[in-house]
Amino acid sequence: MISPGAIILSRYGFILHGYELTTDKIEKLIKTSSFELFSKKFSTMKSIIYLIVLLSIFACAFGKDEALQKKANDYIDDFIAKATNGSGGFIDPLPLDELKKGFEREIGFIKVKGEAKLFDGKFFGLSTMKRVGNATIIDLDDMLIISTALTFKKLHATYKGGLRLNDAGPTISLNAKIGGSKVTMFIVAPAEGGKAELMSFTVNKLQDIRISIWGLGPMGWAASLISTLALNALEKPVAKAASLKVMEHFIKEIEKVPFPGKEAEVF
Repeated sequence: MISPGAIILSRYGFILHGYELTTDKIEKLIKTSSFELFSKKFSTMKSIIYLIVLLSIFACAFGKDEALQKKANDYIDDFIAKATNGSGGFIDPLPLDELKKGFEREIGFIKVKGEAKLFDGKFFGLSTMKRVGNATIIDLDDMLIISTALTFKKLHATYKGGLRLNDAGPTISLNAKIGGSKVTMFIVAPAEGGKAELMSFTVNKLQDIRISIWGLGPMGWAASLISTLALNALEKPVAKAASLKVMEHFIKEIEKVPFPGKEAEVF
């Protein structure tokens, strides 16, 4: 989702990452969509924010120009290919924070305190992203807002870990396979072509996560505890960390990949 700082109210309109979003452009943006009815009930500020939020959630297809659609799709594909080529060490693998969880276990009518720990975590596959479907384009004459849904072709995470009861216990290893992911990316580009800017990159969801654990031995009863510890991290904190890491890298890389412009010849 676009950060609150991406839209700044100014005296005569809005500034969107350096592009002046004047009243005329705001009206065009609203009228271009099926949300025109909302502009009669909401203020212009609320209408524009509401529109962009809905765009980020539903990815409504505003771009109807086939040539412009192809340019946007090709640009996204080209940018991703160049930004992720040789990106090992920048975004792949992503180091993961250490995880800990205390617990109590009754052994022979005596409650014993223990701790499960996962460390040396690594998240692989952030460089395997690809576009899903057509990019969404809002044409505001001198600027384009382009959003696209992305996914990762292959994701998995690994951890080392340990389970301790009274300072004794096994050393374990954990592997997590992520079956699906949902990602959104927003870019603003000059319509005539030139330097584009990344507005946001968000890993919205990591799903279908399957956990495998080795080394528990007779402490197999702790598998559920350790799996939950890893799942809770992967579903939210890791998704957020991945979003920030990729965005940091892409902000630098997009400067190297200029947008061709909506009037450029399509091959």
